[in-house]
Amino acid sequence: MPIKVIEGGKEGNMTKWAIGIDIGGSKIDVGHVDQEGKLIERTVFPTPPSAPVEKIIHEIAQVVKTLAGKAGSEPQAVGVGVAGQITADTGIVQFAPNLIWRDVPLKKQLQA
Repeated sequence: MPIKVIEGGKEGNMTKWAIGIDIGGSKIDVGHVDQEGKLIERTVFPTPPSAPVEKIIHEIAQVVKTLAGKAGSEPQAVGVGVAGQITADTGIVQFAPNLIWRDVPLKKQLQA
């Protein structure tokens, strides 16, 4: 889902909010926070064992879409954490040992 930046805190009835995603080897933790950083909602689900990257990305995208639907707007930002070697400017996960990922264009796939 493309991310739309909302300037000035509000656009109509939409307020600034963000999503934080922690992708781990055993679980994926997704949090919806308001503009003060207060946790509004949290979703935790197991990382599918030996699942293809596409399946994991799809599951994360579904959670993000659900949160956006509940919020009535798209998040201002999405932050993603994954243990391993990541090229920050491209968002490519060079190697994530807990997930057995190599050369995964995570940023590009999440923005699709």
